Amino acid sequence: MPGAAEEELYTVAPVIVTGTRSGAAIRELEQVYPKTEIAVPEALKELPGLDLQTRGPLGAQADISIRGSTYQQILILIDGTRVNDPQTAHHNMDLPVPVLAIEKIEVLKGQASSIYGSDAFGGVINIITRKAQKENILLGFGYGSFNTQNYELGYEKAWGGLSEQLSFQRTVSDGYRYDTGFSNYSFLNNTVYKYAGGQTFIKLGYMDKTFGAYDFYTPGLNFPSKESTRTCFIETGSKNELNTQMTLGLNAHYRRHDDNFMLDLTRPSLFVNEHISYNYGLEAQGTYKFDKNNLLIFGGSLEQEEIYSSSLGIHHRPRQALFTELSGEVSKEIKIDTGLRFENSAWGPVLAPALAFRYVLCRELILAASAGYSFRSPSFTELYYSDGVSFGDPALKPETAISYDLGINYFCCNELSAKLSLYARDETNLIDWVGATPAGKWYAQNIGKASVYGIEGGLKANLVFVELTAGASFIYAKKELDYYSKYALLYPAAQASCSFKGPELLEITPELEILYKRKAGVNDYTLLNLKLLREAGGVTIYIEGQNLLNAAYEEIKGIPQPGLTFSSGIKLRL
Repeated sequence: MPGAAEEELYTVAPVIVTGTRSGAAIRELEQVYPKTEIAVPEALKELPGLDLQTRGPLGAQADISIRGSTYQQILILIDGTRVNDPQTAHHNMDLPVPVLAIEKIEVLKGQASSIYGSDAFGGVINIITRKAQKENILLGFGYGSFNTQNYELGYEKAWGGLSEQLSFQRTVSDGYRYDTGFSNYSFLNNTVYKYAGGQTFIKLGYMDKTFGAYDFYTPGLNFPSKESTRTCFIETGSKNELNTQMTLGLNAHYRRHDDNFMLDLTRPSLFVNEHISYNYGLEAQGTYKFDKNNLLIFGGSLEQEEIYSSSLGIHHRPRQALFTELSGEVSKEIKIDTGLRFENSAWGPVLAPALAFRYVLCRELILAASAGYSFRSPSFTELYYSDGVSFGDPALKPETAISYDLGINYFCCNELSAKLSLYARDETNLIDWVGATPAGKWYAQNIGKASVYGIEGGLKANLVFVELTAGASFIYAKKELDYYSKYALLYPAAQASCSFKGPELLEITPELEILYKRKAGVNDYTLLNLKLLREAGGVTIYIEGQNLLNAAYEEIKGIPQPGLTFSSGIKLRL
């Protein structure tokens, strides 16, 4: 039986929480607790409705789509603070957060612009960092196929009102084929000081990554490319309780991202792009509790995005916003959440309303529904990029959509839970890179209207000796125009996953995972993964086999993924 300290570090029990700033009502979040994963994208790959579009493994490069969205239409947060890259969402997963520093990952599916503004179009991924509770030293080492090595070191301590959490991670690999090796290290320092009636904090993060990018952005053209990125992230703020009803908070954040891309290693002078992007701002938020079941959130933010680029030029764009959210109980069975955000940017003002409700049909059944308006401003790449093959358009308009979803959740004695969701999204001014042929020139355009419809479900069951988790999603989309698409509507039409955990034998727990995906432009594939874990006394030892069927597959057409791979490792709490 694992000890209490081990449970605190490695718990994977599912928890149902809510997708609002208030945390008071309605929309369900899915929570993931990273365990043996080396990078954030790995931990998310089996969630129904989420499509992990990898060009390189283990966090080298990955895009994420939720419910048929493009990778640009997903908002990434660290502890609720925006970290999307304004140059291109290809860099959104450049997260200066070692896995040891992560407490959990929250995924909110569907629109959330009324809460978070631009980019919260198809979903939101929030990385929640660990806060030190006592003194611990955390160590990890892993080794796998292609000479992949992973080193992790963490230290945390809490004394008095002060807590400190430091984490470092280093991952290197020779790569699974020519020009796919990578080197990545990241660091995070999280300091929190609690005092009577409030707390203040400062967070410092840094990531440096270099990876071979063979045809990553030019599938089929055979360019041995190389890319290096660096990310610096700073956040500080405070939260204070003025009285039993009112709380006020103020946060400031700063993110710098450096990107150097070389198209052809054999001809270094042929084409090189260098970009530096900035995102920094202030946000103030207040909470007023009418009573334990009814509260009001209100606040505002000022944000600036900038880029200094050899190919995109120099550009600045500010953004200002006011937001409010009201959550409350109409009756014991009915809860309602309403949100409204006013945001002003280079494209003018926009209002993003949303409404959600939850109805308890009976003790075991809960019905939930929501509707809202979402929007996304074009990236600097979509506006200004030009390399002779791909051309941006400075006249692009923001994407907008109205989204709806309806779901039912079933719970039974903590042994069985199931959910089913239906959703629809009507999009206007959808942005895509449009080509006359797949190998021709590409132009960023507002392609008009598109509609996305989907159904997804999940099941969790604690059987006699086995924990079963299963999920499936089906997506259908139609676009107004017929054209060759580079990114939009390349969703998985069908996706299913199933995992079995246990039974424990000789203190070793097996976890079997099966993932099936069918999507446009690439062949259907099924992945079979097996993990063996032994947890005792603060020590976790694991052995993993990925793609045991050695399936040949692609997430993005023209970029083959690894075949059969193995890895093993150990994690310690001292």
